[in-house]
Amino acid sequence: MNNTQASATVFGFQFQINAAIYLMLKYFSDFNQIKVEGTQEDIEIFLCNRKIYVQAKSKEYPTKDNKGHSEKLNEALRTLSNVKDKDVCDLMYISNLEDNPLNSGTTEFNDVSFVRYDELKAPSKKKVDKQILKGNYNIDTNKLIIGKIPFYGDDWEQRHKTISKKMSEFISEISPSLTSFANRIITMWEDDFLHNATVKSPKITITKESVVWGLVVCKLQLDDVKKFDGNLGIEETDFLEAIDEYEKIIDIKSSTFLDYNKIISLYSKYKLKMGKSITIYKFIMDKENEIFNLIFPNKRKDDIVLQTCAKIIAKEIILRSNSIEEIKRGVENYGNK
Repeated sequence: MNNTQASATVFGFQFQINAAIYLMLKYFSDFNQIKVEGTQEDIEIFLCNRKIYVQAKSKEYPTKDNKGHSEKLNEALRTLSNVKDKDVCDLMYISNLEDNPLNSGTTEFNDVSFVRYDELKAPSKKKVDKQILKGNYNIDTNKLIIGKIPFYGDDWEQRHKTISKKMSEFISEISPSLTSFANRIITMWEDDFLHNATVKSPKITITKESVVWGLVVCKLQLDDVKKFDGNLGIEETDFLEAIDEYEKIIDIKSSTFLDYNKIISLYSKYKLKMGKSITIYKFIMDKENEIFNLIFPNKRKDDIVLQTCAKIIAKEIILRSNSIEEIKRGVENYGNK
């Protein structure tokens, strides 16, 4: 493969990933999970009660000429016609081709467009029908959507401007304080999708839960709660040693869904029994052994540094719970405004 072909291949995969991110945000209120390079299509989206299969085709420099539109449409329709899943509600062909992905000379495609087959203008329908007839494809046009997402340019911001705008709109509803993280979140999700797409097992998917906790991790970066606190009943030397040896573990466990749920559940039960005015310090001191067992179930309890870590983690989780709940509420309410 020469350098030009390699560049086009890499670009095509980047477009596929960013199309997946855009579609995930578009359908997020109903979103369950998504897979890039799925078992049947480039992108498989699983919503609450339906599935969408997507073929993504692109050109690295789509504004230079209008060549290749018919070939890419044909490739997408051929693959979409092989879908046998009865639960699929939509079959989508999405591209970055300018200015009309069908090159039909019509104007129904604007900046970002998702046009159903029955909404296409006559010349566009003719283009689709010609490819279906030519390939003898068995495809339900009632389910067919032709989509367009602008994605081109050598500059990162230029190439991602449509995705960045969508992400900023999404973040502003979920947690306005994260708005400055929009591009960082795109990069983080690109890495997640890239890893996901290289795993052969079709059981590997990106779930709504993992997306939410990615947002949580970004949110927690804004909260500086890792400071020495003598009220935890620990020595400053033990605190400094714990941070020095286990800072990464503390950060991971303080923002991991499973550990968060364990500690918050224990804390909620404790408050219910003792009264809501109880301090987090009394909780941590009274439940020291249980907290340690939840966070480090297979570690020695006589390890002073790990005992200190467990207390730091419990405190961080409780102090950060408001930030975490803000994200969770934002996700739950997204699209309902």
